[in-house]
Amino acid sequence: LEALVNFLLLLGAPGGHEDAALRQLQAAALRWNSCSQQAVSTDLAAQSCEAVVAALRRLSSQTSDGSGSVELPWSSRCAAHACAFLALASTVQAFEEVRDALVPGQTVTITGLQSAAGERLNGAQGVMQRFHAESGRYIVRLNPEDPPSEWKKVRPQNLVPSLDPSTAQAMALEGARECGRACLEAVADVFDDLLVEMHEEGGEEAWTMFLHAQLSTAMWEALVRCLGGGALQLGGAALLDLCGQDVTVCSLLARNMFSAHLATQVLPMPREIQVQAVKRILGLQESFARAYCGLY
Repeated sequence: LEALVNFLLLLGAPGGHEDAALRQLQAAALRWNSCSQQAVSTDLAAQSCEAVVAALRRLSSQTSDGSGSVELPWSSRCAAHACAFLALASTVQAFEEVRDALVPGQTVTITGLQSAAGERLNGAQGVMQRFHAESGRYIVRLNPEDPPSEWKKVRPQNLVPSLDPSTAQAMALEGARECGRACLEAVADVFDDLLVEMHEEGGEEAWTMFLHAQLSTAMWEALVRCLGGGALQLGGAALLDLCGQDVTVCSLLARNMFSAHLATQVLPMPREIQVQAVKRILGLQESFARAYCGLY
């Protein structure tokens, strides 16, 4: 998150939504630093998800259009997007570690809202519909007859779920996976655009191949983490669909994935960290290989 903050500062955001993305990242990074010794909460995971999705949107929309923004070179954009996808993977992992993640269909009670409109909702019961990654809120339907336009977006800390202790842990895990899928849906178009851009920016230069390998690995890690158990069933057809039905793009992604481990032999790092990095990359390569071999 702190690395992403630095990238957004480089962009020189002129205001509006761009400044909002930067503020969200800074707030999330500060909270992570302050809670390093505490259990991760659902509201922190949700806030982080909102911040990372906003940052990915900011990075993907940045242009040199005379508005004051600075267009980062492709190498910097690769590194920034890799940081963003790694942060997204960690955010979804945080959802898996909490014990109070909500699941669709769960009954919740709204509490603690302080605005004039919000105070009228305090004490109201509703049914959670889904997690909205772009806002870091849960969508709640208060009445069965309410149309979607009247559903409320409420932050996790303002929702008290009704829990059955015997099923709480299983429900929390399912809730985490639902949040992961929502995160993936929120950045699916960014994912697709980056695959195409890597294809267009492709080259045989060692530095470019290194950057593409790191970005591809980060994107795949976010995908695997967001899909949770569903990643184990990701087959060749799904992988090809992920690559826009373009076999060339799929092959390029495979080349990037299967060369990612070479970075651990080039970059200076302590032995213990190098071993952890190799294990992480080999695990990601294994999951990708299962899907890639399904094409043949």
